[in-house]
Amino acid sequence: MTDDQLKEVLHRAFAPPEHEGRADDLWTRVAARCDEPPRWSYVDLGLVAAVGTVLALFPDWIWVLAYSL
Repeated sequence: MTDDQLKEVLHRAFAPPEHEGRADDLWTRVAARCDEPPRWSYVDLGLVAAVGTVLALFPDWIWVLAYSL
């Protein structure tokens, strides 16, 4: 069997891919996520609530927060 015959047999045995990109390609999902507008997560909202609660209980700590920013 020659190389050309083997190539022809393999082309007939395997179907061509249905789509251009790979299914496990991560970069397309990363690029799509970067195009989305930013959104708040539950962690972000929890941190805001925790800082707000601490500052409500200890108003003198506002200076510590301002100094660290």
